[in-house]
Amino acid sequence: MWYFGGNQAINNVRGFEVKGFPMRSGAAVSRDGIHWTRLEGPYNGALLDSGKPGDFDVFMAAWPQVIRWDDGSWRLYYHSLDSNKGYVMAWAESEDGLRWEKRGPIFGAGPKGRFDDYGISTRQIIKINGQWALFYEGCQDVGTNPEVDRQIGLAVSDDGITWERVDGPHPNNSIIPQSPKGSGLWDHRLGCPWVVPMDDGSLRLYYIGSNERDSDGGSELSSTHQIGMAVSDGDITKWERWTA
Repeated sequence: MWYFGGNQAINNVRGFEVKGFPMRSGAAVSRDGIHWTRLEGPYNGALLDSGKPGDFDVFMAAWPQVIRWDDGSWRLYYHSLDSNKGYVMAWAESEDGLRWEKRGPIFGAGPKGRFDDYGISTRQIIKINGQWALFYEGCQDVGTNPEVDRQIGLAVSDDGITWERVDGPHPNNSIIPQSPKGSGLWDHRLGCPWVVPMDDGSLRLYYIGSNERDSDGGSELSSTHQIGMAVSDGDITKWERWTA
């Protein structure tokens, strides 16, 4: 199990004093999926360290997804928050899944005005029909630091390193847009996408949604977060929300 964590230190993040940064990635192992033992890494217990002052990932090397590559090597994809460029996806490489070498950022913010113009954060990388697909939480600058709008986007790659954005069918180019302002729906902001292929060729995309805050203020911790799903007949660009 790959996960991330932060300690009790208080640091300045985008002009705000917050606890829990920097965030680092670690791992735990289990024989039954219930009882877990932490693997003690070299960075205060973590296996992947945050960056040094001035690095793009000084705030965090978080939300790890690890993939065993066809050549036997391991890749760890993570994201960070660059105070100048927004949210950035990066990767690290390992021969044994324990000792990691950072390879740098590989995917960041889209053009100004796009739904991901402040970068990409949580994500899933999965191979679908022989091609790597990246389902990601696109962050859009709405001018109310530190808040951003969050919607689901898509990119594809042949090698897992060079990614090409795929425009979704919605006006802002997302594949699943946020619910409209003032609608009262539960998923005004969307994130943490995870796709599950089904035996019949269809796809299910699970995600976290949060409500619109009063006057669009407050923080993530003052929001109500719930889990929802969208479905696709197999076309990775076209999704419909599923209503329970």
